[in-house]
Amino acid sequence: MLTRLRFKNWRSLRDVEIADLTPLTVFIGANASGKTNIVDALAFLRRLLTERSRDAVFFAENVRPIRTVGVTDEPIEIEVEYKSPPQHTNIAYSLTIDPQELSQMDEMFFERIDDELKLVGRGKTGMGRFKSGFFVEGDGVGNLFLQMLTIPFERITTGEFPFEFRTLAQFLSPHSQFLNESASAPERSPITPSTDYLNIDQDGSNTLDVLNFMQQNHPAVFAELMNDFRWLLAHVEDASITFDGRETRLTVKERPLSGQTAPTVSGGTLRLLAMLTAYYALDMQLPELPGLVVIEEPDTGLNPGLLKRFVEQLREYTRRTDRPRQFILTTHNPAFLDYFQPEEVRVVSRDDKGETHVERVPDSIKEIWLDEYGLGEVWKTRAFGGLPE
Repeated sequence: MLTRLRFKNWRSLRDVEIADLTPLTVFIGANASGKTNIVDALAFLRRLLTERSRDAVFFAENVRPIRTVGVTDEPIEIEVEYKSPPQHTNIAYSLTIDPQELSQMDEMFFERIDDELKLVGRGKTGMGRFKSGFFVEGDGVGNLFLQMLTIPFERITTGEFPFEFRTLAQFLSPHSQFLNESASAPERSPITPSTDYLNIDQDGSNTLDVLNFMQQNHPAVFAELMNDFRWLLAHVEDASITFDGRETRLTVKERPLSGQTAPTVSGGTLRLLAMLTAYYALDMQLPELPGLVVIEEPDTGLNPGLLKRFVEQLREYTRRTDRPRQFILTTHNPAFLDYFQPEEVRVVSRDDKGETHVERVPDSIKEIWLDEYGLGEVWKTRAFGGLPE
């Protein structure tokens, strides 16, 4: 489980540390406060593990620039701390990188410099050096993490790398799933041979392909997902995925229609299906390994009466010791926040310089307010930050 994050010079995260993350953590804040920047930093680490490092940084710099505005002479720093079961070993990883220099490199290789292994790039503009550190229980065991970015991921599962190193790498990728604020399952989708059937796209567009693969190859996992789907949506009697050689299609049968196929499926139903798929996709690949599910604004499109059940379901997922899972969420919705504990919430805001700050909910809130009011109700009173001025 991720326990601490630190970002420096990453978009609005000029210098931010987020400690004591919980199995279920939700970030709240106004629009443009920096919640998505936190999510994108984690997604960037995942991309580094699944693509060539140079290509991943080039993509980030050109599609959604990653360096803090106005900062040109300082590198980007990302640090994560992770507690690895079953020994609960504390693992820390730090990455320091200059995206502009890295994107200009034509060649990447490793060189021992000052008793440290560093990733070195050679390009037309000269040399660039980028440092990555990997530490277990505070003791340096070598800068191996960034080296992994230039080799096939399959090698990580061998004994070539330390156990702790492999555990963290597998947690960040491929055992992580990301969904953005508009992610939703389609009702039907054309055949896409290049689909990754073990990982859901951030917009949810390949949900049906993942579900079809799950239904065919992991029927017990698919059945468990559908049980949760029916429990959350009482009007759903059954659902299935069909593939006719040209397209994959979702079929939903509803109780009010006496088990007949629903002519259309609501947007909230499709979004909920995508979120459940993101969770259960982790059970198709070494389910006993810890997994991370990151969802932006999961309450979007869900009926307020469903929110309590949904949070209860996420809590139940985090308690499965045989399949340890962690959820990181964002929201603007006070009604959704009502179902979280103060220690699970991080308040995100930006100052007059445009820099993001992340704080805990004050202890006094729980002591004074929560016997009578939900956390979301208290939030609306401006008892703590995260609301627009």
